[in-house]
Amino acid sequence: MTHLSALCRLLPERDPHEQVFAALDEALGRLADPAAVAVLVARFELQLLAELGFGLDLSACAATGELLDLVYVSPKSGRAVSRAAGEPWRERLLTLPAFLGEGEAAGPPSAEDLAAGFALTGFFLERHLYAPHGAALPEARAAFIAAVTRAMARVA
Repeated sequence: MTHLSALCRLLPERDPHEQVFAALDEALGRLADPAAVAVLVARFELQLLAELGFGLDLSACAATGELLDLVYVSPKSGRAVSRAAGEPWRERLLTLPAFLGEGEAAGPPSAEDLAAGFALTGFFLERHLYAPHGAALPEARAAFIAAVTRAMARVA
């Protein structure tokens, strides 16, 4: 909850954000389920970026326009990149886990997918929202990710 409330403080006061509120309400309702809340928080971070004008375009490949097999995100443009187009530059690209993509993920994400999702959202949160103010990502975020990872390891 600390992490989510810290993110909400980034929004302009008295400016309605119905989609953010709905995403926040859904995440708070699932706090007892570590895998589900992790997915919802990562999606919440994407939604917050979009609400603040830094939305990622995960709908089509930036290089080819391809709609399928989108597995990377360009750190420069914030746009999705297909496996085929991104393969030569995969070391420079961010991983786009299926649960954050435009299509439906098949089943719950793995721990690696969750880590990739939080690395992706964290990169853009830091670059667009925290670094310009000389700040780092909040420790509450790292604590949340660690808690979810521990909880998922106990379940597995």
